[in-house]
Amino acid sequence: KGYKNYTGPDNIHWKVINEYKNSNNRSEQNIGWILDKLRKSRNDADYDEDKPITKGLAQRSVLSAKQILINMGIPFT
Repeated sequence: KGYKNYTGPDNIHWKVINEYKNSNNRSEQNIGWILDKLRKSRNDADYDEDKPITKGLAQRSVLSAKQILINMGIPFT
């Protein structure tokens, strides 16, 4: 279950996330880790019907997305 072919240099999502994770900039590294966590949650939601999508998970995902914007210096409301 779930999307198994995520890692590897031919996967653009993997490339973007790893560029952030391997950055020398701490904020960019944090973005990479958050993106990876969000990607895993999205894959679970899309491909694993046994994993529940709870209100708490949804709220944490929104907060994680906001944290990415903060790390990128992008204002939001």
